[in-house]
Amino acid sequence: MEAILGVVGVLALGVTYSIATGWNPLPAAQAWLDKHRTLAEPAPAWTVKVAEEPSGAGVAAGTVVVTAGGAATGYALADGRSLWTREAGWSAVAGAGTGAVVVAGKPGHGYDVLNPTTGAPRWTDPSAIGAWTFSDLVIGLACPQSVVCILTARAPDSGTLRWQVSLPGNARPLSGANHTLVGIRPMSRTERGPLPVPALLGFPVNDEVQVIDTGAGTRVRTYRSGPMSWATVAATRVVVTSGNFRSGTCHLRTEGRDPAGDRPTGQEAYRAGTGEKIIDTDGQLVLVRTADKGTVRAVDLGNGHTLWIRKADRSVGVALGHGVAVFTDSAAGKLTVLSATGQVLADVISSATVLGYADSGLLVTDGRQVGLVPYRGSPGR
Repeated sequence: MEAILGVVGVLALGVTYSIATGWNPLPAAQAWLDKHRTLAEPAPAWTVKVAEEPSGAGVAAGTVVVTAGGAATGYALADGRSLWTREAGWSAVAGAGTGAVVVAGKPGHGYDVLNPTTGAPRWTDPSAIGAWTFSDLVIGLACPQSVVCILTARAPDSGTLRWQVSLPGNARPLSGANHTLVGIRPMSRTERGPLPVPALLGFPVNDEVQVIDTGAGTRVRTYRSGPMSWATVAATRVVVTSGNFRSGTCHLRTEGRDPAGDRPTGQEAYRAGTGEKIIDTDGQLVLVRTADKGTVRAVDLGNGHTLWIRKADRSVGVALGHGVAVFTDSAAGKLTVLSATGQVLADVISSATVLGYADSGLLVTDGRQVGLVPYRGSPGR
């Protein structure tokens, strides 16, 4: 009891000193934790400390771009060296290969498209308030009027104009980087890197879904959404779900439509077995938790064949990344990365969370630390 009272007394003296002098021990304590905290064991290939907790990371042409607070910073993928820092309200990667770029939103409105290695601007859109980034297109959103907005599509590397189309209504809530659209999207929230632009994009504006043909740059159809009817864009189809309430039961009806003629159509890609649950898919691979809840299997959507099976109970988080599957076991403090063929690429002790993906490793974060967990091989997909 005397020992406990002694500890309480010491703490009371510390609090009194803090109040009297204005000294705040928390920043120093946080700095000590950041300095001595280990992101993973075995250690990452490199670790950096950022100014604020990061919100995302992407990889472009050998540069890791980390968004934290009001800045985007480029680090060398090879060794984590800081290459450049730029004020940015939001940022995202677009393009592919040597044509990859960083799209960085300016405070207020407008965005610059940057060389990922130097941070130097390549081209700019001064009026956009948001953008969607793909490997072959950057689609900017500008709203010069309160009831009409404009979508502008450009080539990522050069800024060459591809098309423009009006978007009637107030689309200002869609500002920022890669705001969620009305479509089938990955179940994992971690950024996987830019993909080719889908044939159709569905923009939710007011109580409507405006479907844009990204090849022609035209608005092909508008669907009204409400409590009992909603639309979802999937590849070249729009899935319309409607329902009605009868005899105490809600009855749902779902059909796929071709927006060009609004004709019903549909084709089943994969059906999980009884008691099974689809965890995630990237359009090529689907991860399924088996009925016993203790195993995850990977299925090739092209032929329906099971590629690999791994034990993982329901407490283990599972997600698809850039050619990999990531198993996060919080209870055991482990991160395991598998290739599309089931090869173990990384298996580390870590309480970090996944921030992004590179071809050579997994980008992880804990607090203000960011690091690269290297792969033992290639994702191969």
